[in-house]
Amino acid sequence: RFASRLSEFQELCTADREEILKHNLVHLAKLATCNMFSLGKTWTSQLCPLLGAREVEKLDTKLMSLNLTGLDNLHLTYNMFFSNHQQEVPLIELMIIIGSWAEDQKEHTLLSLVILFCPDMLDLTERRKVEDFQLRFATLLQNYLNYKHQT
Repeated sequence: RFASRLSEFQELCTADREEILKHNLVHLAKLATCNMFSLGKTWTSQLCPLLGAREVEKLDTKLMSLNLTGLDNLHLTYNMFFSNHQQEVPLIELMIIIGSWAEDQKEHTLLSLVILFCPDMLDLTERRKVEDFQLRFATLLQNYLNYKHQT
């Protein structure tokens, strides 16, 4: 749904849209997974993208009614979800680093758009158009970061 609502995505021919979705959505899913487990997030902020803010609030209220302690500082880790797939420490550390790249929703959205419109290794009919879209979003991300950090 994210991609289909973008005017830039709609400007592409059907074959290119399918190629981008087929190859680049997996990278967006990886970024979302990394973002979920980034340090500094509490369990409520980690679960909101998955369950929705309203459901997380209900869960938090229910857990508090059970007098559970330590929830304010609880951080969910990758191994809590994927315990059968014990990952090597360097991979988990890399996921945490990648997850911390986007510090706010604007950065995350722009970074996701740069990844979505990545033409590398894709068989595209309108490659130049996709490259231009990616450059546009990369420039917006750079401008936003410059503004945010006053450089």
